[in-house]
Amino acid sequence: MKIKICQTDFLVGDVQGNTAKILQIIQDDSKRDVSDIILFPELSIVGYPPEDLLFKHDLYHRVQQSLTSIKKLTLSLPQTVIVGHPVSENSHRFNALSVIKNGAVILQYRKQKLPNFSVFDEARYFLPGNKNGLFELNGSKVALLICEDIWHTDIVKSLASEKPDILLISNASPFHLGQMQKRIHILKEQQTLLACPIIYLNVVGGQDELVFDGGSLVINNQGEIMDRLPQFISATKQIIFEDKELIAHTSETHSKFTNNPIAELYDALVLGVKDYVHKNGFKGAVLGLSGGIDSALTLKIAVDALGAENVTAVMMPFTYTSSMSLEDAQQQAHRLQVKYEVISIESIYTAFEQQLAPYFKDLPRDKSEENLQSRCRGVLLMALSNKMGSIVLTTGNKSEMAVGYATLYGDMAGGVGVLKDVLKMEV
Repeated sequence: MKIKICQTDFLVGDVQGNTAKILQIIQDDSKRDVSDIILFPELSIVGYPPEDLLFKHDLYHRVQQSLTSIKKLTLSLPQTVIVGHPVSENSHRFNALSVIKNGAVILQYRKQKLPNFSVFDEARYFLPGNKNGLFELNGSKVALLICEDIWHTDIVKSLASEKPDILLISNASPFHLGQMQKRIHILKEQQTLLACPIIYLNVVGGQDELVFDGGSLVINNQGEIMDRLPQFISATKQIIFEDKELIAHTSETHSKFTNNPIAELYDALVLGVKDYVHKNGFKGAVLGLSGGIDSALTLKIAVDALGAENVTAVMMPFTYTSSMSLEDAQQQAHRLQVKYEVISIESIYTAFEQQLAPYFKDLPRDKSEENLQSRCRGVLLMALSNKMGSIVLTTGNKSEMAVGYATLYGDMAGGVGVLKDVLKMEV
């Protein structure tokens, strides 16, 4: 049995675009080494997390149109396609996988465990399924689970009693530091109960404040990692399954995988910025470059995410700006080959100070005057953003945000806080 796993980046709500990606992968597979099964991630037709879009009745009409297109394609092709989507039935909603073969849905599996913690809110939208998902193909019994299901031993034991030959898990599991190690641990632990190989497919891509890292895994019948897909990159791979052994790779090779947590974090930030900017229709990014480490790192992430030609760095000096800061900012912008502007805030600040003079009279200078500097810069950056169609990237890190070392409407003004969840030591 040849199983193609599709670690793909989908856009929430873009049913038509997501379906086009799915159909293209199926068609490409039929022109090469044809797979028996093509597996797509959790809720791939609508993207993850769809949130309150799930309350829109017309969504399910569009999902059915998507499924009809996939079924129509499989009428003339030999592959069995497994795709994730929401289901609406008698005013209830489910998180489901449909198994499509020869133009028909031969099985629909519904997620049994709905996460409702941290970034997850699935109990708000879905009801849990209550049946195991198994089907036979080429003499093998194939089992299905969706994401959270694999973390619950009661579900795994129930599935193990059915004696599957292989388990396929479709996931939308977001990235955080250490998450990959947790996945590997639970997969190895549950594999001992199942006594069969496991293919763990995860979606990839950024969606708002979430980043999905991919990093799909293949566990063999001995509980060892037999193969893995890269993190933070869209990729497909065909795995060959014979007599409970996973024995081969595709012609494609994916070498980008690291156990370095800082490298993981960097790649996550790059993907998060890239998808946020592109998925929300911005032309590029603009940021204030101060000569300090936080804005330096933010600029490098922006360049790797969007390309130097789509990034503008702005140095906004004031009376107290050191020559070293000016030199460092200019040198970095030159090295990264971004568009670089220097806009003094001296006259803007003076105008503000003059207007406020009657109200500040006889009061000591304090953080009010200091914060005015930052707010002048915020106004400039937002004006450039509006005019250029580029999003402002703020540069404050999590340590600063945690202790309030930031200025409202100043260095906090912008669309994406790239380092908002990155501690200063990690910077």
